[in-house]
Amino acid sequence: MKVLFYHSSVFLDHHMGVLLDEAINMCNQGKDVYFAYCNGTLNTCFSNPKGEKKICMSCKSCTKHALKILPSKCHIINLNQYKTANLVKPFQYKSIKDIKSIQYKNVHIGLGAISSYITHTRNNEPIIDKNSKEYFDYILNDLCTLTESLEICLDLIQPDLVCIFNGRLGDDRPMYDLCINKKIKIYCYEVIGGINEEFYKMHYINCMPHNIKANFKLINELWEYPDKSEQEKIEIGKQFFYNKRKGIPTNDKVYTKNQKKGLLPQNWDSTKLNIAIFNTSEDEYSSIGDEFDRLQVFPSQLEGIKQILKMTEDKNNIHFYLRIHPNLANIPYAYHTELYQLPQMYSNITIIPATAPISTYDLMEHADKIVVFGSTMGLESAFWGKPVILLAAAFYYSKELCYIPNNNQELYNLLTKNLPSKNNIEAIKWGYYFMHRDSTNKYNNIDFNRSTVCVLGKSIIAPHFLTLFGSYKLYAIFCAIKRKLYCTTKSIFKEIPTKGV
Repeated sequence: MKVLFYHSSVFLDHHMGVLLDEAINMCNQGKDVYFAYCNGTLNTCFSNPKGEKKICMSCKSCTKHALKILPSKCHIINLNQYKTANLVKPFQYKSIKDIKSIQYKNVHIGLGAISSYITHTRNNEPIIDKNSKEYFDYILNDLCTLTESLEICLDLIQPDLVCIFNGRLGDDRPMYDLCINKKIKIYCYEVIGGINEEFYKMHYINCMPHNIKANFKLINELWEYPDKSEQEKIEIGKQFFYNKRKGIPTNDKVYTKNQKKGLLPQNWDSTKLNIAIFNTSEDEYSSIGDEFDRLQVFPSQLEGIKQILKMTEDKNNIHFYLRIHPNLANIPYAYHTELYQLPQMYSNITIIPATAPISTYDLMEHADKIVVFGSTMGLESAFWGKPVILLAAAFYYSKELCYIPNNNQELYNLLTKNLPSKNNIEAIKWGYYFMHRDSTNKYNNIDFNRSTVCVLGKSIIAPHFLTLFGSYKLYAIFCAIKRKLYCTTKSIFKEIPTKGV
């Protein structure tokens, strides 16, 4: 069995570490393993979005060092050998929506480019002017070149299985789409944990980790697996929600640590029908693809909230409280800043800023209903017995958990009428899924965990598998010094264009 691994940069450290660990596992199983790496095929990438020469040089050196860990029988593929002349292809677009739709050889290079861009800038509505168009044109052409190189690699090796990490970013999207189009089996790896605990790896077959159907399949399979009694699973699943409420890290940052328990908005009126709206970091989901775009009830969260306020503004007994997600603090773009202008247009809403100490959980506890656009608070609120109205795609997207309207009239009815809560066993299944840790999915050969190291007065992330004389700290220091010695400031772009709507 031929297995092809592909990764662009060792600077995406735990991504590379997971793939190296799996490559060694498969070599040990007797599989014929190939590992392809960029080595300058891309002029810009997620690890080097401005195309800085010294970053590319350092990446090449560190990646080659990492690949020495692989067994000698593993075939190392320098992808740059398949690189054709850089393409100069014109693209027509006027908005980010247009860019998302751009394909090359049935590869969603537009989605890949925008996914990387938004992850770096958190700007999901960049203004398309001369400056940004030059940037996106270059990135898109770079991804066309990568697509060509990867296709040659696939055609020559003809693997039975391809392994990548995640698949969403521009560096990986071409390989993912090529495999799907060519009907080559592909594993998309992902990690969980990593916050006050070790990383654990997961993989998704022929889909990305964001695939809603695949995740439901995983939670149901795990729930039905007969290693524990149902009551044991229920208790473990509940613990996820108890931990979240107590501010104990559970697969994500703790966003409530600066909030004051028991604190509600000053204008809270318990005689009214109070509806809490929990928005989310819209940039996190704006470049995943068709599934998430298709399940949105409204084009944007801002537009959705405006519609909600407008359709209920004659209902004096209803008041909305918008808890702006703490992850949006200091985000200067319109999808965040325009939320604060809503009370100027509508009298039936109170805005709770991202940095406000008002308790998210007390707000949820006292609210009569919850409206979410994919926030984890939708899942948590369902567990705590609140009726939840879901208006966008979410990993927990299910009518067993939430009320999901098909049109504005259904939404109006959900907002204005009494709603019973749903059965929270579905939420508990998700809690069990998030709490589950399979020790076999820790590292076997390559320690893909990482630590923070202080080098030359700066804190940097040091992957454990990159070592010098057995020390990852020493290697981190060596790499920092080496990069300083690269006597070049050459880069393709001085800055990433961030001018937004």
